[in-house]
Amino acid sequence: MKFELKAISPDSVEAAKKKAVRYRLLNEPALDESICRDVLTVAPDDREAMITPLLASPTSSFLREGLGFARQSSWLNTSRISTTSATTPA
Repeated sequence: MKFELKAISPDSVEAAKKKAVRYRLLNEPALDESICRDVLTVAPDDREAMITPLLASPTSSFLREGLGFARQSSWLNTSRISTTSATTPA
């Protein structure tokens, strides 16, 4: 039996981001990242979906590798994240 995953709809992006934040707070970075990847397939410029997985990443990764850690993520285009006009996600 083969299961096929369905893409999220544009209407469910906000609910998906709330679920991702919930998983981040539960210390489940893999689930948080998975949801944010799904959001970015529908809304590629969604800043909250770009930043939330970075917040869920273990602090030790940033201490060791700095932003190089984020740049290694093939699904995240860090060139779209501006440090000068960053806003805090709601």
